[in-house]
Amino acid sequence: MVLAIGLELQALLQAHGVAVIMTCAGDHDLAEPGETSSSRRKRQDLGRRVELANRNRAGAVVGIHGNAFPSPR
Repeated sequence: MVLAIGLELQALLQAHGVAVIMTCAGDHDLAEPGETSSSRRKRQDLGRRVELANRNRAGAVVGIHGNAFPSPR
């Protein structure tokens, strides 16, 4: 769902002349493939997204999230 929204937003922005660099164009993160620790995967993923934005001198970064937490607390 989140990827579909991101791809639609990419198309809309590009249709209005905005240069778009997607940090993720598939259903995967940017962490090392063999990394098994959830916390390390998240840190690697976020760090690589930041590096990509900085390397391309991004004027803005948009994050789309569809998180859920089933606990009523």
